[in-house]
Amino acid sequence: MINHVDFASINYLAVLVATVLAFGLGSIWYGKPLFGSAWQSEMGLSDEDIQSGNMGMIFGTSFVVAFIAMLFLAVFMGPNATVATGALHGAIIAAAFIATSIATHYLFSQKSMKLFLIDAGYDVVRYALAGAVLGAW
Repeated sequence: MINHVDFASINYLAVLVATVLAFGLGSIWYGKPLFGSAWQSEMGLSDEDIQSGNMGMIFGTSFVVAFIAMLFLAVFMGPNATVATGALHGAIIAAAFIATSIATHYLFSQKSMKLFLIDAGYDVVRYALAGAVLGAW
């Protein structure tokens, strides 16, 4: 149990690197060659819909919330994590908390299993990757 968080002991460079890598993974994961076309189709978005979005706000805010998520992943993992425990903690957090939350939202909004697997799969992989990076530091 975390009783006190010492933000001074957080390795912010590691958090930033984990954020950049997790954010970069998203550009690959949701890119057209991998899952981007399937995701776009499942979301019912046209290319015009995507292009009409406020990309600065979308990407900027996504980066900030990814940084916050990676910061608290580092807090949760603590200073003694290793690459292996970090990856495991990240994957467990994503599978047990994030994927189950996504599942609930998608069930009620009647979204497809395919979309769930794309979105939840991304979170499991990105949190495992981020946990490994944080544990390496």
